Parts: sequence; structure tokens; C-alpha cells
Amino acid sequence: MMRLLVVAASLVLSITALPVVDLKKDTYETVASSTGTPWLVEVYSGMCESCKAYEKVWHALEAKLEGHAGFGLGRINMDDNLGSALAMKFDDLLAGGIPAVLWVADAAKPYAYTMVDKGNAKSGKELWQALKKAAPEAATIIAKKEL
Repeated sequence: MMRLLVVAASLVLSITALPVVDLKKDTYETVASSTGTPWLVEVYSGMCESCKAYEKVWHALEAKLEGHAGFGLGRINMDDNLGSALAMKFDDLLAGGIPAVLWVADAAKPYAYTMVDKGNAKSGKELWQALKKAAPEAATIIAKKEL
């Protein structure tokens, strides 16, 4: 248990230093509640061809958002047992397949999410537009940080 808390604490402290945090079932709730911030999360698999193609789209948005501490950026790897177990806790998340990008607006409700994209965006710009449409508060958070 102590090791889990140390890992979670290091993730919380480094959330602004790391562009993306690898989220897993055993640390997600602790990290989400400790940061108290919303999260933008990609769900993917390294064995999924559409996920591999989508990776450049996610990384383009990640580069745009890097350095904005108003919300966390995370990834859930379905190839990892703890990642897969975490993804299963989100109701209906996997119904449409992966890749998927979701917005978790309230850290107090870590499994309540808004679907941002199901792998349809063809560029980081399109994914950014999808995020602004699905979760307008994300753009507001970034605008406040840029002031």
C-alpha cells in the first residue's frame, strides 16, 4: 500500500512535467482525486492498427497542450492488464472500440466522462476542435492559463 501511495504521489507531483501519465487501475483514482483537475485521456492498444495510425493525432494535440497544468493528460494502454482493468470501469467506453479520447471533467467522479473522439479525427487540429465541442471547459481552462 505504501508503494502505491509513493507512486501516486510521484505522478501527482510530476503531472506538469510529464506530457502524458500512464493511467492504471491501481493508481488512477488516487491520482485523479489528488490532482483535483479534469483529465483528457486516450485509450489505445499497441496491437491495434487504427490506434497506431491515431497515435500521431494524439501526439499532435499533446504537443499543443504540453505545459498547460489546468488538466491532466493520460493514456490507458489496453495491452497492460491494469490498463485494461481501468478501461473496463468506464461504462460503455469500449462499446465503439478504440482508439478513444475521453474527458473526465470532475476528479471526484473519476469514471464519469464525455466522449471526445472515437478515432475519427485526422489531425491534432481536428482532435482539438472535437475537444472544444465535447468539453468547452477545456478551452476555457487553457485560455485562463495563457492569460
